[in-house]
Amino acid sequence: MIRARSLGIFLTTSALSLSVPADARPQDKAAEFFARGQTELAAGDAWTARGHFERAVREGYPPGAGYRALAEAYLRLDNRLFNARDALELALDADSDDVAAWYLLADINLRLDGGDADGRARQAFHEVFRRDPFFRDALERWGRLYLDPADQHAVADILEVWLARRYDPEIALLRIDVLFDGGFFTESWKEIERFRGEVKEEQYLSRLSYYSGVVEAALGEERGGGGYYFNGIAFARAAEDLEPYYADLEPLLSDAERSAWEAGDLDHRRELLLGWWNARDPLPLSDVNERWVEQQQRIRTARETFRWKKPITKEKLVDLGGTDIGMPSIAIRLDGRPLDDRGAFYLRHGEPEDRGEPRTDECGFWHYDREQLPGGGFAVNFSDGGGVQFGAAGQFLGNDCTFSTVPTTPKG
Repeated sequence: MIRARSLGIFLTTSALSLSVPADARPQDKAAEFFARGQTELAAGDAWTARGHFERAVREGYPPGAGYRALAEAYLRLDNRLFNARDALELALDADSDDVAAWYLLADINLRLDGGDADGRARQAFHEVFRRDPFFRDALERWGRLYLDPADQHAVADILEVWLARRYDPEIALLRIDVLFDGGFFTESWKEIERFRGEVKEEQYLSRLSYYSGVVEAALGEERGGGGYYFNGIAFARAAEDLEPYYADLEPLLSDAERSAWEAGDLDHRRELLLGWWNARDPLPLSDVNERWVEQQQRIRTARETFRWKKPITKEKLVDLGGTDIGMPSIAIRLDGRPLDDRGAFYLRHGEPEDRGEPRTDECGFWHYDREQLPGGGFAVNFSDGGGVQFGAAGQFLGNDCTFSTVPTTPKG
């Protein structure tokens, strides 16, 4: 049960601009104040609306709807996110099945971004998924949070409750994806086998082939995984079938290639994917595309080792005073989730020929020395601490590496 945090929600109920007849029944008075609040909110006066909604609840208006309206009024005001969160938590105490209120609570915590807001956002998304796994864009917004394997498994467990009631192919595919992203490859493969026993419709074949391919590759069966993966591209019958395949490539594509994808129909998109991989297959007559094998390994490493782990987004750190030198790393995400700056380089270039630190999870010096790169190669330095200076206190504490310099000499 959510407990309200008292931040002075009821400290401003006096001096209302409109009066209510003294002989009106309590329920009529509550409804009148609520209606006035709605009118003022629609007219753009959120502050007056807030007062009416507070009075409506005080007079006995149903607290679920009343507090939710109060939260919406606070959201129209500057710097009132905490008040809005408190009001929503009171609304959910009264009506815990309001999925839209849970979604709004998750949204508020995403906007607060930092401190305990990350954990609160995750909990709110869990409640959304318990009521509707595909509510609005909750899945996509949950996917913007930094990847936490424990959180992935918690969502997978919620989805299993749905599947135990009725085996829905869309929920089943989602559960396979959530487990795979969290690094639970064996469990993900068991779910793939379960899917094959439960679902026979061909409309799911392309997306199931994608997951079969990437999971088999993660389990070391690269030849079989490649077969599933590229057959799945050929099996695509709808635009959504190709979305996971495109997500693997999107961080590597040029702006022109991304524009071509957006403008293309299903056949053109299929050709783009197959053409991209075929053009980079170093041994076309072998049983597997070695470039695909390497990229799948890079994706798994980036997702695990180079994921952004702070409970505050990198974009916000820059807004707070960090340094963005114009490199594309801030925009680089994997399946919508942020990577630290090493991930951007690793996805595109793989392992450097030389590094200043012995372990891949440490910051330091990376040097790429390859003939096909501009100038024959380049070097980068990564610093820890988030790249944000807070005066004499030093950098923002964290465990992620940020891009710092582009040395002008081959060895930095």
